[in-house]
Amino acid sequence: MKKYLQILLFSAGMPAFAQSITFADTNFKNLLVNTICVSTTTDFSVPSDADFNDNGEIEYDEAAAVKMLVFDSAAIADMDGIQYFSNLVTLSCSNSQIENLPVMGLEFLDNIACNGNLFSSLSLCGTAARVINTSDCPNLTYLSIKNNVISPQNLGRQSTHNPGIPPPLPSVWFYNCPLLSTVCYDPGEEPALNYANDLTGITLVTNCNANCALTTNENRGVDILIVPNPAKNAITVQTADNSRISAITIFDLMGRAIRSVSGIAPLQTVDVSGLQSGTYFVAVSSDFGQQTKKLVKM
Repeated sequence: MKKYLQILLFSAGMPAFAQSITFADTNFKNLLVNTICVSTTTDFSVPSDADFNDNGEIEYDEAAAVKMLVFDSAAIADMDGIQYFSNLVTLSCSNSQIENLPVMGLEFLDNIACNGNLFSSLSLCGTAARVINTSDCPNLTYLSIKNNVISPQNLGRQSTHNPGIPPPLPSVWFYNCPLLSTVCYDPGEEPALNYANDLTGITLVTNCNANCALTTNENRGVDILIVPNPAKNAITVQTADNSRISAITIFDLMGRAIRSVSGIAPLQTVDVSGLQSGTYFVAVSSDFGQQTKKLVKM
């Protein structure tokens, strides 16, 4: 099966010496390399691990070939790297230990089941998600399903005359999340939110501010340098050819702008000492347009 996938990918033009993805959590990489958990089809008819060429690494082109990623009860804390699975349609990662799930911007992601995990916030901004399950997440405080795609009230049909036909499944689940205080949604999704969830104590909003265009393009030959990274106190942002930088904006994983610097110079220094530890996006506007890189704050 893996040989078939390898031949298929290389015949499609996959470079023999492609760049490998660096994963923050080695357990996530090990799962992708050693577990039958992905498919290049949307019906899981061609299951495999994600290391199609058996070199012990996950490369950008391998990640881009994956349409489905399915696993359960894995000891994974950080799924940083999932953002490179740019053609992912279905993600099922239930009952694991995931604290960071940066799926924002995966434009084909339609179905996500990430219930039973430990993240405190989740944004589906920039995805196509219609079917969403974030139930049983004890730390979840903020959920944004706002993505300009209206989730239906339920999945399937039922007959009031035939009790043998099961009732339809809800399309949006976020029950049993005791700390959940805010859900941001698209206008028109109220029926989906009410269908299977207890909204007591939850504030529903439609005006959350999120930058859905955030994507990273690091390790792709871009000409933006951020040092040090990871950083503790300050970062220096510079273009490789010393072209002018006009603005720098730091976003959190929800896409919210939390720090901005403007000016015209080939090099800019940004104080990040006040940021909490975690992962951020740094959007840099230069003579070549806007590029975004990931920043890890220590």
